[in-house]
Amino acid sequence: QGPYKISRNPQVLGGHLLVIGTAIQWLSIYSIGWVLMYAIITHWMVITEEEHLFRVFGEDYEKYCSEVPRYLISPK
Repeated sequence: QGPYKISRNPQVLGGHLLVIGTAIQWLSIYSIGWVLMYAIITHWMVITEEEHLFRVFGEDYEKYCSEVPRYLISPK
């Protein structure tokens, strides 16, 4: 339900929007680096979290993953 119906990680998307907004406001090589680093770190966190959820919830989580994209767009 709610935002988890359209994305499995809406909190990560919100964080990305905040980091991107801040980087645009104070544009520099450092802010661009922070956007890239944030994207890499959060993606790694999401992958690790998904592995754990697969072990805990099995087929139910697999079904959820097939119905709801990881972020906003499903790479099918």
